[in-house]
Amino acid sequence: MKLNHHKKKKNYQDYIINSIDSDCYDIKTESDKDKINFLIDVFNKEYDFEIARMGKYKALASYLSGLPSVINLPIYNYDILEFSKKMGSVNSDLSENQEDKIISNYYNFMSNIIFSIHEKLNK
Repeated sequence: MKLNHHKKKKNYQDYIINSIDSDCYDIKTESDKDKINFLIDVFNKEYDFEIARMGKYKALASYLSGLPSVINLPIYNYDILEFSKKMGSVNSDLSENQEDKIISNYYNFMSNIIFSIHEKLNK
């Protein structure tokens, strides 16, 4: 299994930014910074109790796994695996054990990417 997520981080960042949807809140987000700040603001409002309990990274992973309306991410195991291949971070010849690791770490991984975008755009 080839894990190249560091080299392919930009692919994930672009995908995440383009998947943020503020329409359900009737808020206009024009820039990448607006979008990521909108996502983090909604997360903070909806999950503040979990952030205090488990920390922001784990809380965001939990939030994402609850299918929030503010971001559209792959949610089914097959789609997560295909998404990882499409992003270029893994080869297509994965063992079942490798697939399980990717799926079980998916929301934690996406949480880390989201916070890295947020920190980068809010320096």
